[in-house]
Amino acid sequence: MTGGAADDPHAVIQLTAQQEQELAQKHALLASVWELKAQGYSTEEIWRALAGRIGVSSKRSGSRSSSMYGSCSMGLWKEPESEPNWCGLGSGTAVISNWRSVPPSGYYSAIEYMTYLAEDACKQGESPPYCTGMMSGTITWADDWVHIVNNEIGTYWYEKNYPASVSAYKILLEADTYWSGHPLNHLVESRGLPSWGQHTCGHLVAANGYNFYSNQVRYGDSAPNSATQYGNPFGWHWWSLDDFYQHIVDRGKLVIW
Repeated sequence: MTGGAADDPHAVIQLTAQQEQELAQKHALLASVWELKAQGYSTEEIWRALAGRIGVSSKRSGSRSSSMYGSCSMGLWKEPESEPNWCGLGSGTAVISNWRSVPPSGYYSAIEYMTYLAEDACKQGESPPYCTGMMSGTITWADDWVHIVNNEIGTYWYEKNYPASVSAYKILLEADTYWSGHPLNHLVESRGLPSWGQHTCGHLVAANGYNFYSNQVRYGDSAPNSATQYGNPFGWHWWSLDDFYQHIVDRGKLVIW
């Protein structure tokens, strides 16, 4: 079995005081959302109450009428055909594009930026000249993804989560995509997803939208044709939310939000 992504659920990453503070601010923001919802505040009232808080733009306040539907900006670039296991780099570039321009200044293309993420960006605990990027052989480890993406966006927003139910996963989707305006990343089982057929591997894909009315999630797959013999997985996909959650479960329930 080949694949481009894996997770060590027992990994312990020591956070700096600043990183712990940034995560605490994120958690406090979202706790305020659930508290106000429980008190019966309307969506518009919650937007007004949150305006100016960390992760919430005042321009977004009151911009949507219902949290049953959420979306946020995110670009999508295909991994090079010569590198069919670059799903961490492809999904990472997509997520980063929500926070800053891609490719950033100094890079000719998104593929060149993916190459930087693969080869030169620092892993957790490493420093120059020992920076080797996200890739460990043909695998992106989830903790490397978290560390490098957070470093690239300049804040410790992203963290690992293991939702125990589809309801718990929907909370993460709503929290990030609707209330905070940021995409999520996921470690999924590839088998059965569009154009993956029976090919089985750990695969990273980023989601930037959902529709709870139709019970669907929108995700972008950066994989090229060479990743699977069953077709071209690259592109945007609306998929059954329950089925998508099962693909997450089949690979250890990891969501990076």
